[in-house]
Amino acid sequence: MNNCISIILLLLTLSTNVLCQTGKPIQSEANESTKIALSDILGDWYPIDSLVAPQITFRQMGNSLVVIDGIKHGVGNYSFIVEGDGISVNGIAANWPPYDCTLRLLNSKDLEIEFYLFLSTKTTKIIYRR
Repeated sequence: MNNCISIILLLLTLSTNVLCQTGKPIQSEANESTKIALSDILGDWYPIDSLVAPQITFRQMGNSLVVIDGIKHGVGNYSFIVEGDGISVNGIAANWPPYDCTLRLLNSKDLEIEFYLFLSTKTTKIIYRR
């Protein structure tokens, strides 16, 4: 009987680990191939409602990453992968489960950032302006 319980617990553990490693939040799936030009995102952005959020700065780190200075939900800053002359709109901050965000450039001056947790359906949106 103990062997049977052990096997069931092992199978449950393995199936949970597989889900955690392969699951993707719906928010990022819808924007997998979307990017924003580096020239449109780098620099300072100010929240429309300064009581809700701080000023942020998008800063390029070498040739492969852009980070947001000013927001820190996880262990490090949110980072975005550089793809050619732009960045992927999906960013991540180190944590478990990871903190994720998606950028939406609404027009040349307004940027919406949607924050959420890995596999979560709840989101928070903040609009920033140049």
